[in-house]
Amino acid sequence: MLQKMRDGAQSFGAKLLVVVICVVLALFGFGAFNIFVSPDPAAATVNREDIPRSLVSNEVERQRQTIMAQMGPDADPGMIDSEFLREAVLERLINRTLLLQAADRLRLVAPDAQLDRYIVTTPEFQVDGAFDAN
Repeated sequence: MLQKMRDGAQSFGAKLLVVVICVVLALFGFGAFNIFVSPDPAAATVNREDIPRSLVSNEVERQRQTIMAQMGPDADPGMIDSEFLREAVLERLINRTLLLQAADRLRLVAPDAQLDRYIVTTPEFQVDGAFDAN
């Protein structure tokens, strides 16, 4: 059987297939494979900026896991209203997109030193009252 596969790999058709793949990759790079993948449809559009459905789905799942963790090990997943959660997440993503667009338009930035001070003083990044890089 392996000999049959090897003989088939040495055929003209197999060599032609390898050449075609090499030419496509040389001309278009690995991005050429995106031709076969459909684009991610937008769940919402905010000032000509799309919010992809995949981002909404990922955020909904992340929020669901957070809620389940807060409810404890005996929590019933059926208690979470999926439609309400999806609407809340989409609204939060729209608001975040609007805020980011406004910040870009106003050219709002935080200086690196101020950002460093904020991170060092945030309790979530501290162990025993001192900053821990881990």
